[in-house]
Amino acid sequence: MRGVLFKIQRFIANLQNADLKTRRRWLVGLSGISMVLVVVLWVVYLNVAFPSFGGSVATTATSTQETAEVALKQETTPQPSRTSFFGTLGRGFQILGDEIKNELYSIKVSIVELWNKTINAFSKTNSYEVEKRATPQIESASTPDPIPPTPLPQP
Repeated sequence: MRGVLFKIQRFIANLQNADLKTRRRWLVGLSGISMVLVVVLWVVYLNVAFPSFGGSVATTATSTQETAEVALKQETTPQPSRTSFFGTLGRGFQILGDEIKNELYSIKVSIVELWNKTINAFSKTNSYEVEKRATPQIESASTPDPIPPTPLPQP
């Protein structure tokens, strides 16, 4: 046991004294292996912790008709007796994708309605009718005197 610990300690000391390129390679390699190991252990844990329940998948009820259609489709689709983690994850992504698609469709409909309202507001034209009326003739006995010009003050 001491021999293995001594070898690990010597390897770490050699790695600390190595050049930067070598240390980065070991960092990337060991980090990648660690991440893969953590993900594999997580998947195994989820498969053990959440066994399949031989029935249909329960979905949360929402007010949209499309979600109800997805739930109906899932109930009519034959489910395997043992559902795997990746199968469940795939169905979740499918439901999520359908909901996102429905939301994008409703946003698109709202944008089209707003665009049409804007176009209608800018395309309205006002029409004015000008009628020519006869001006009344005012007869005055005398013509007024013109107003004399007023001189401006000098600075």
